[in-house]
Amino acid sequence: MTLTDNQLKSIAADVNQAEQDQLILTKVLDAGTYYVKINADAPFQYQQYQFSMNSTAFVGGFTDISGHWAQGAIIDLYNRKLVSGFTDYTFRPDNSITRAEASVILVRAFRITQTSQPYFTDLPPDHWAYSSIAKAYAAGIINGYPNNTFQPDEPLTRMEMAAMIDHALGIDSQQQGQSPYSDVDANFWGADILMQLKQLGLVSGYPDGTFHPNQTATRAEFAVLIDKILSYAADNSS
Repeated sequence: MTLTDNQLKSIAADVNQAEQDQLILTKVLDAGTYYVKINADAPFQYQQYQFSMNSTAFVGGFTDISGHWAQGAIIDLYNRKLVSGFTDYTFRPDNSITRAEASVILVRAFRITQTSQPYFTDLPPDHWAYSSIAKAYAAGIINGYPNNTFQPDEPLTRMEMAAMIDHALGIDSQQQGQSPYSDVDANFWGADILMQLKQLGLVSGYPDGTFHPNQTATRAEFAVLIDKILSYAADNSS
């Protein structure tokens, strides 16, 4: 199957195998006229084929964020080239964000260029996010675990997300021994960070007054927080 433009120039093509009973071609197209040509290497006998076309509107470069509560932030970050989606043109806003993905976005957002070799035992140089993690490590944005691992492909927790933002902004938390959320003890390691970020209007919890610090953060939540801190950084730049 070949997709051509109005000048009959091929812009996409695909071939199915004999055992496949369908062929799906996906392509992002501008408004215009296009043609589909179907070729077969054998005659059709007592068979028929059915052709159908489905169109999906893009919002901010993605097919799955229309009407989502984080749509505005995702579009803003996409336009700034800070976030990208998947090969099927989805953003998957409600999926968990990994520690590697978060590191990449933060490095892009703060335009970090300085690098340093991170001594994490589970981060090989050929990891797709190695360069960004090395830069985030050099900037003091990320930390590993006591066993010298970083666990780049594990989901980021909401508390880890807040800590990364705190480190990226270079905020000196002065709220020791206080917690703004009912499910975060005042002695919890990140309580002072949460208090500071909440007072700055950068993080918020749930309507019941909780924060769920150990719950995994979603791609949408991280996008909204990055959008907020970019505005905060711009307003407070000297």
